[in-house]
Amino acid sequence: MNLVARFCALIGLAVLSLAGPAAATERRVALVIGNSGYSNAPVLPNTVNDARDMAASLRKVGFEVVDGVNLDKRGMDQAVTRFARLAQDADAVMFYYAGHGFQFNGENYLVPVEARVEDEISVQYETTRLNDVMTALNFSKGVKIMVLDACRNNPFVSQLAKRQATRGFAVGSGLAPVARAQGMVIAYATQANDVAADGAGRNSPFTAALVREIDQPGLEVATMFRRVQKSVYDATSGRQTPELSLSLLGDFYLNREETDSDVWRRIRASDDAAEFNAFIQRYPTSFFTIDARTRLDLIERRASEAKERDLLAREFAERERVLLERVERAE
Repeated sequence: MNLVARFCALIGLAVLSLAGPAAATERRVALVIGNSGYSNAPVLPNTVNDARDMAASLRKVGFEVVDGVNLDKRGMDQAVTRFARLAQDADAVMFYYAGHGFQFNGENYLVPVEARVEDEISVQYETTRLNDVMTALNFSKGVKIMVLDACRNNPFVSQLAKRQATRGFAVGSGLAPVARAQGMVIAYATQANDVAADGAGRNSPFTAALVREIDQPGLEVATMFRRVQKSVYDATSGRQTPELSLSLLGDFYLNREETDSDVWRRIRASDDAAEFNAFIQRYPTSFFTIDARTRLDLIERRASEAKERDLLAREFAERERVLLERVERAE
């Protein structure tokens, strides 16, 4: 009975050791919203594409994604609520929004598809406060990322500005700067108080660049967003420059896959030809592919030489055996 108990205990330890890495995996959660089909504002042609492509990119790099497109006020509130619950035990959280957004009295608001924004009351009760999303992000104790492709041409500024003369409202273009918390990254499609382009292709210039850079493994988040800035600046001939606000104490990687450099450092001293063949197939344009081919050629030549030596050794042994048999028969 004792032997059976010990065997079961060993099996249990083996299962725990196998489950350990999976249980320790970093948990990531994202909220992605793209609003396009507005009832009381111009339709934005690319925002739904932007949101869907962003959700797909984030799932590929390990995020659990709460996503929605063309959400009304109730839909946006429900999505934020669900996201806040999931964020509580997450190691990293991210919010991405594409659609109409504006600043009013220094505070930022995101616009549901059915909202009619005419005055201060409609601002308060028909839109979603960005601060509410910030509260949801702060439920996580880990890295927090907010990405706003929301300061496109704002149709509500003129309507709200009409009230400014008598009510003292402050209405600005684009989005107001967001106060960041420790451990947070905030990326704007363009500079504060400015307007971003929706784009003529499938995606906005900002989201097109962001999706492309997320697909690149091994980019630290600050480096990744700087590359996005450069891409957008070039794509818009300098008319639009994304802005980044970062307050991280360490490095963070959206795409944690190994880079060609990481893989090369791991295998470069190996004598396994299969590893170098796999590297060449996976990274055909890598700077290290030439070195991989050289190493593969060396391994194959060594293998060929070893095979020839083995063949010669077997032939010599066979000849020696035949000779010994002849000597024995002669004796």
